[in-house]
Amino acid sequence: MTIRVPMTRHTKNGRLPDFLIIGAMRAGTSGLAAYLRSHPQVYMSRRKELHFFDERFQAGVEWYRKQFVDVAPDQLSGEATPIYMYLPEVAPRMHQTVPSAKLVAVLRNPVDRAYSHYWKTRGMGNETLDFEEAIEAEQERLAAGGRVARVSYSYLDRGSYLAQLQNVARYYPEDAIHVLKFEDLRDVTQTTLRSLAAFLGIEGGGFVLPSKTHRNQSISFRFPSLHRAVRPLPRTVKAIERRLNSRPMRYPPIGDKTRARLLEHFAPHNLALERWLGQDFSAWSV
Repeated sequence: MTIRVPMTRHTKNGRLPDFLIIGAMRAGTSGLAAYLRSHPQVYMSRRKELHFFDERFQAGVEWYRKQFVDVAPDQLSGEATPIYMYLPEVAPRMHQTVPSAKLVAVLRNPVDRAYSHYWKTRGMGNETLDFEEAIEAEQERLAAGGRVARVSYSYLDRGSYLAQLQNVARYYPEDAIHVLKFEDLRDVTQTTLRSLAAFLGIEGGGFVLPSKTHRNQSISFRFPSLHRAVRPLPRTVKAIERRLNSRPMRYPPIGDKTRARLLEHFAPHNLALERWLGQDFSAWSV
């Protein structure tokens, strides 16, 4: 059976996306975006994370349309901003702007996701506490409010996926939300991508699979203050700074006692998620 992508009128003013990858952070969204970018029936925004619905909503819908001016008439268009799922104010904005969009959520064992998130924040120069100290301080930090806290220090909170998905489901029907697991994307890539292709309505065999799995490698910055200083500057300047100022970072494995503690913490969350979605998350118990 041949699957045909719906024709959408192509204009010089761009168009709104057909689908959004909404989360979760440190759960394989970069790899998934790369797979989708390789598909001839898909156009992914040049910048992976547009942050329209959280940081740039006041820029207006015409700004958002312009991010998709290069979409061919026979392509689906999409973007991937993994904080969308986490922030409760995003879902009503998405529904207001793209009510017919399809949404994709990638979930990862929340213990592994939290630990990866911590080291990303530390590598950016925004974290000075040890991991155990950071998770102890998380609730107080989040209660203090502010975007930095929500973005940087939500290590455990972001792993409570059910509440986030239920908030999205208040605005979008069940058949418009596709949930997949990071571990499946990593271990059974082709099967996972075929399922996603069926959801989006594109050919399942159109993905180009690289010889090596795409990884959003952890990095640290030699001069974190310089990295923060260039954030308002043009993308080309930020790309040069990132190339010259960053270096790969290898971090130690999480301690056994800490892992056991967090597995216990997330167990009821995962069980409730399993029942709500009808998917098996038992692999997240170890």
